Amino acid sequence: MTLLRAKWRMIFLIALSIAAASGVYAFALEERWAATAITAFLLLLIVKKAIDQHRWIKHREAARAFGADEATAEILPAAPVVWCGSRKAPEGALLLHGFSASPAEFAPVTDKLKERDVPFYAPTLTGFGVESLHLLRVVHSSDWLRDALRAYDVVASRAERVHVFGHSMGAIMATFVAQRRTVDKLVLSAPYL
Repeated sequence: MTLLRAKWRMIFLIALSIAAASGVYAFALEERWAATAITAFLLLLIVKKAIDQHRWIKHREAARAFGADEATAEILPAAPVVWCGSRKAPEGALLLHGFSASPAEFAPVTDKLKERDVPFYAPTLTGFGVESLHLLRVVHSSDWLRDALRAYDVVASRAERVHVFGHSMGAIMATFVAQRRTVDKLVLSAPYL
């Protein structure tokens, strides 16, 4: 459990204890309106805690899907995935990930490409694949497009023909690359259009 979660859990328990003690005291004084108000407050605290717990579980499941630490649900750093092959190949692949994702989502594909000695590059787009998402406040779409074009150039240096695959937001960038570079095949998965 992270320190921040432990701190909020302690604050919740203290607030719950104070509210419960106040409710008992108000009930003892036969202040029915106060006891009712405090009981309603206690119920709200319990419902809020249940909602927060549900959100935490959903966040943890989503984070796990993107290669996060299950104990903390914090996104782990993700490095670009690149395979240059043993020689210049007839075909190569550029793999562009979606928003809030990383090259790790292409693991099943990259394993198959390595087996076939097909050069590929799955870049980590600027602002993603880092421990903190603070870069997303200042990054622009032009940064992602620059990343995609540079990645294409890397693949093109190792292959005669380049196939571009983009998932979600990566599909938008794949179409951008296809407008500016020679793309043999363009594959769009769940394009965010």
